[in-house]
Amino acid sequence: AVESQPDNVQAVILLAESHLQNPLCDLQSTERLIRPLLGRFPKNPDLLCKAAQLEHRMQNYNKAEEYWRLALGHQADHLESLVTYAWFVYSIRGDNRTEVEPLYQEALMAHPASEHAIIEYADYLHDSQLGVYTSSGSFDQFREAADRVETLYRRALELNPVHVPALHGYAMFLRNQRFNSSGAIQHYRQALALSPNDPKLLVDSAISEYHDADNLPQAERSFEKALALDPQNPHTLLMYGVFTELKTNNISAGTEYFEAACQHPQMLEEWRRFEEKAALFYPREDRTGTDNVDEDASDSNREVAEQLEHYSEGELEIVSDEPDSVGGDSTSD
Repeated sequence: AVESQPDNVQAVILLAESHLQNPLCDLQSTERLIRPLLGRFPKNPDLLCKAAQLEHRMQNYNKAEEYWRLALGHQADHLESLVTYAWFVYSIRGDNRTEVEPLYQEALMAHPASEHAIIEYADYLHDSQLGVYTSSGSFDQFREAADRVETLYRRALELNPVHVPALHGYAMFLRNQRFNSSGAIQHYRQALALSPNDPKLLVDSAISEYHDADNLPQAERSFEKALALDPQNPHTLLMYGVFTELKTNNISAGTEYFEAACQHPQMLEEWRRFEEKAALFYPREDRTGTDNVDEDASDSNREVAEQLEHYSEGELEIVSDEPDSVGGDSTSD
């Protein structure tokens, strides 16, 4: 469609979306799709939002934020801009509540029957709040927040039972917060039947299959497929390193995967987010092996590699969102 009608804005947006969802996509080719039309339609919120997502993927964060603000300036209730900008502010800018919550609330008020708005808000609450309440021992707050998140996931699946992000998010919630392993695996398998080539989904389901169902062959297949689809993905490499250590009972078996993960620039961002979460859960002096981590977010690859080396040697405590017991300690080494 784009080749026959290069000015077809909707076709360009859909093609750019498919590019951005593909972990192996050439971001420069996506940029060549969007830039010409932006010059002709500078107030189109769909184009501006796609440009923001592209800049985000390219780690041009200031430019990404500029595009999101332009999109919302032209259409204040633009759903995709509201939810993607909200996640950007939370995950990159580090704003935990003051700016993020109003963006999600605006999306839900403007689009109350949108499973997309509902699931994005549920994922944010799951990621941002439940771990904090768990580690603080606030059982009533944790229960209230967990019930709220589950209601959102259920509502999204009522609206669209085959919504893959809803199935994926709810599976993670069931495993990590409800300790419902069978329910989690059921939802992971439903999601994979609909989206069999999603690397993140493959990795998360593999972890559940191995830990909760002792299904080593299925976990192996999922990890191998995820690595084949996106061999440089740092999340996949890290999780496969851990998996390799566990299945071989060899603490150094995953070293090559940890080192490969450190070559990816996204690893710096992942480590910064880990440090921010750890700072929320525990004071710095209580976190073994993290005393020398630079407070500045611009850590070098070398520093990240050193931290992962400590982890692979069993010296670094990793903060988990999953509590060992209700109201108890939420770390695991």
